[in-house]
Amino acid sequence: MKKKYLIYFVLILMLILSFFFLKSVKNQKILEINSNAVSEKEFLFFLNKQVQPVMQKFNNNENNLNNDFWTKEIDGVRPIDKLLEETIYSIKRFRATYEHAKSLGYVDKISFEDLDHRKTFENLARAEKIKKGHRVYGLSEFSTESYMTYEMDTFEKKYIEDNKENTNITDEDRLSYYEKNKDLIFKKTDDIKIDFIKIRQDYLSEEEMTLAEKELDKAYELLENGKHLKDYFSQNDSIKKYFYEKDINESNYSIMLKEDGDVLELAKDLSKSEHSNIVNKNDTFYLIEILDRKDNGYHSLAESKEYINKVLSEKEYEELIDEKLKDAEVKADKEKLYELIKNNLRI
Repeated sequence: MKKKYLIYFVLILMLILSFFFLKSVKNQKILEINSNAVSEKEFLFFLNKQVQPVMQKFNNNENNLNNDFWTKEIDGVRPIDKLLEETIYSIKRFRATYEHAKSLGYVDKISFEDLDHRKTFENLARAEKIKKGHRVYGLSEFSTESYMTYEMDTFEKKYIEDNKENTNITDEDRLSYYEKNKDLIFKKTDDIKIDFIKIRQDYLSEEEMTLAEKELDKAYELLENGKHLKDYFSQNDSIKKYFYEKDINESNYSIMLKEDGDVLELAKDLSKSEHSNIVNKNDTFYLIEILDRKDNGYHSLAESKEYINKVLSEKEYEELIDEKLKDAEVKADKEKLYELIKNNLRI
């Protein structure tokens, strides 16, 4: 009988010891930033966000992975090392952003788990609004990543608004940004009268495509001889469907960019009365003629001031966060972190 109780006692003792052992293993701090532990869930979240960007840096993709991709040196660097570096950096940036927001009273609790809880409550609130037929702006349901982006954007906008009277941005800064980006950002859209031919290969049989190519060659020859696309295509019923006329200006440029961005790209360096070569782009044949083009100059510095202030304020905010994360103290058990990464990537 005593022997039986002794066995029970030993089994219970072993269970208790196992519980505390597993708890101590679970609570091991394999990564700390400024003495604050990073949970496994938080680490894996930021790790998974970095997998694709790191693969792309090494010119690789999921279809071209072999067993030693992550651990084999490429140009002197192992992808797994870069992955760990980028993961820790992104966690540091997350922590710096939220610590700054807390110091300003924008948020009370700043751990990754707190963010996840706020996301859950926000999703429940939105689901309740939708159920009652109320309008919900933005996403109907947030993922952890989209909710983090939402909060971080909110912090940035609030900080910029709160400090717009105390900004360090000067008139010289605005002028410098304007001059450096004048052609890229502040040039007004030209008024363009354009005719073009657009033939998508995937809509045609091989026989139809052969005939269309012949018509393209004829059209190009006409342009070379000083005639116009419209003179030929608009009067030929069998090929009229490939012919387009557009008047492009500031008001409809964005629509044209969405519908026929390739045409705008091919036409950007063509002047009045000039035409393109026959171009095959994205499995579509193009031939473009510029009938007229008016240069509308640039938006003035005064007109652009609000936009420039926004861009420079965002840059100022990013630099502030950069400064805060520079001094972050990182303690990492790299052996255990590499083991965690390998398990997650199954390598």
